Amino acid sequence: SEAVELTVAPGMGAKITSIKSLRSGREWMWRAFDPPRYFHNRLEDGFAQSPLIGVDECIPSIGACAWQGRQIPDHGEAWSQAWELDEEAWSRGAILTRLDLPLSPFRFERSIRLEGEDIQLDYRLSNRGRSAEVYLWAIHPLFTIEPGDRIELPGGVRSLRLGAAGGFPAEMPTGSWSWPEPAPGLRLDELDRFGDGRCAKLFVDAVEDGFAGVYNPARGERLSLHWDPAENPALGIWICTGIWNGYYQMALEPTNAGAEALAEAEERPDAFRAVPAGAAVRWQLRLRLEQVERG
Repeated sequence: SEAVELTVAPGMGAKITSIKSLRSGREWMWRAFDPPRYFHNRLEDGFAQSPLIGVDECIPSIGACAWQGRQIPDHGEAWSQAWELDEEAWSRGAILTRLDLPLSPFRFERSIRLEGEDIQLDYRLSNRGRSAEVYLWAIHPLFTIEPGDRIELPGGVRSLRLGAAGGFPAEMPTGSWSWPEPAPGLRLDELDRFGDGRCAKLFVDAVEDGFAGVYNPARGERLSLHWDPAENPALGIWICTGIWNGYYQMALEPTNAGAEALAEAEERPDAFRAVPAGAAVRWQLRLRLEQVERG
């Protein structure tokens, strides 16, 4: 569009390898290598063996786990596979890709359209099996971190559930962290004050407002995500400042369940949604790139 340039690689897990603002010039998608490395993966590959770029779709799990006799791989079954591109949809200006998951009885479809500053994503998950199936989905967008970047969450968020963390003092709270300042001098919203050599995976288990964003007041720009919490009630947040291979990256991950692995459905069945045999569920996500007044 006049505001956004987006690149998708259907043969590499339908990754969104680039989201670039044509107004500011900022490339929002993080990449481990410059120039990026493009190659195919196998189902059994660990995610660290991937091209490590941009946006992946994690389904039907994020973490590797055993479920219903299936060994679900790291970050799910979709990111390592070649997806089918719908040429007819492409002729109408949409990037529609689909995949029959290799292990689980799901067909997964995603359509992307550009509408000015907005990137509209529409999803459809169909159960091709003979019985109801639960799933865990999370979009996995690895964003760049620029000086001055701030994470924005809905005003009602006061605490986050801690999934994992590294590089922090032993006296840090466990279980949950206060938002936005879980300890004196440590800020989760102001990424310049998160501290080097650290990482954290955090969850908002029940979002009242489907919104999260990255705002940079010095640059006057914002990338925000908008979704319906009735469709996806949870949000994952990942921040990494050098502890993993020296990488600086962050992610805002709307999800249908605040969990790392599908196997958690055995312990938290109420947090997961079942798709009846022969049925399908749909959901939407909108990304918006804005130039705003510098603050």
